[in-house]
Amino acid sequence: MRILLICNAGTSTSLLMKKLEKWGSSTHNEIVVKATSFATYFDEDLSQFDCFLLGPQIGFRLEEIKEGIKLPGAVIPAADYALSNCEAIYKLAKNLVK
Repeated sequence: MRILLICNAGTSTSLLMKKLEKWGSSTHNEIVVKATSFATYFDEDLSQFDCFLLGPQIGFRLEEIKEGIKLPGAVIPAADYALSNCEAIYKLAKNLVK
């Protein structure tokens, strides 16, 4: 699964990206994650992603981003984001891609 993580500045999603990739390796779930900021997400090659996930701090922009990039997307629940609940975040992404 290829996930684009978007947050306000890209900093907190960079940390989450590393944790998700490590979790994926340890559980034999193939995950490729890219973290970016709201200001630059449209510069990404979107064809390389299956879905996008937003940090909860920019969840209010979900519909705006969906219109612009035509990928399935969702907001990561605040508790899962704060705790880096990789299993729950992976399940969220997997459900989007079905």
